[in-house]
Amino acid sequence: MSGIRRGLMLLAVLVAMMAGWVNLAEAQVATTTVQLTVTSLTGTALQVDAGMAPPAGGGFEVRLRDWWFGMGVDGADLVLRSPVRNFSIPRAAQLERYYVRMYDASTPPLYSRFSSAVFVDAPVG
Repeated sequence: MSGIRRGLMLLAVLVAMMAGWVNLAEAQVATTTVQLTVTSLTGTALQVDAGMAPPAGGGFEVRLRDWWFGMGVDGADLVLRSPVRNFSIPRAAQLERYYVRMYDASTPPLYSRFSSAVFVDAPVG
């Protein structure tokens, strides 16, 4: 595999998402399957199709770590929030990991229970 990495641009995408909207106060769970795919990879950006439209007033949140999702958590690991299905993630390094969750328009927003993970090993430039 290391020979392939050196010779070719390699993109490994792990999509393991069984999204579940969870309202902890009411203990209700509605599940949705999201089919996130990377549609394009360049040295400067990843183009992503979330596989479904976000809920009205909601969107998709992209982070560098798979925890601390939420509107009040705007730390250094927040990459972007997108209100649309197709979005672009800017690239900064050859080896990168991104985690994506869907959120709705409630206050506070409800997030999908699980993340879609995107792992990249490709030259930047």
